[in-house]
Amino acid sequence: FGQDLTKLELLADSYTMHLWETIWHQNYLSKIDQTYIRSNNNLFALLCRNIWETAMPQSNDTGKSWILNQLKRIKQRTSVDNILDIGSGEGTYWNRYSDLFSAHWTGIEVWTPYIERYDLNAKYDSLINQDARIVDYAQLKNKDIIFAGDVLEHMTKEQAVDLVNRLLAIGKCLFISIPIIHMPQGEWEGNPYEAHVKDDWSD
Repeated sequence: FGQDLTKLELLADSYTMHLWETIWHQNYLSKIDQTYIRSNNNLFALLCRNIWETAMPQSNDTGKSWILNQLKRIKQRTSVDNILDIGSGEGTYWNRYSDLFSAHWTGIEVWTPYIERYDLNAKYDSLINQDARIVDYAQLKNKDIIFAGDVLEHMTKEQAVDLVNRLLAIGKCLFISIPIIHMPQGEWEGNPYEAHVKDDWSD
């Protein structure tokens, strides 16, 4: 298209997502300056903004496939009755894995607008509208599986370590997904909890 930005609307969503996945999996995101993306009007910047502004921030699918394989192995070995999903967001883990187990799902989501937008009350058997850092986990029933996906980077390292220790006290299996490259992220649609506090866990 060159600089003919009038043709941007001709791009199908599938093509846009293919471009985005290519950028992601080649680890180019660590080199992208968000200020550049927000302030320029070339085709690349517009494509990136098109995705950022129409879908809530998410991690890529590579780790999700690994989790699926581990969950299948767990299912073969033991029963799973209670699952806890920290930072439910749009219900990503419930959407992907709820069919695997006949289990009671508890979700924790701090941002109230997500609860209605993504119909979280219809997905989770129990839903806690609270900051994961201040939830009294001792009051929750022990969990067979706990998901803490794309959560720890939204708090300080000290807060994250404290949260993990409290989750390990009530859970048999804890899945954690965190950025292992520099992955800055600010607020999204007025949600301050989407901002990354520690955006690189490689150190």
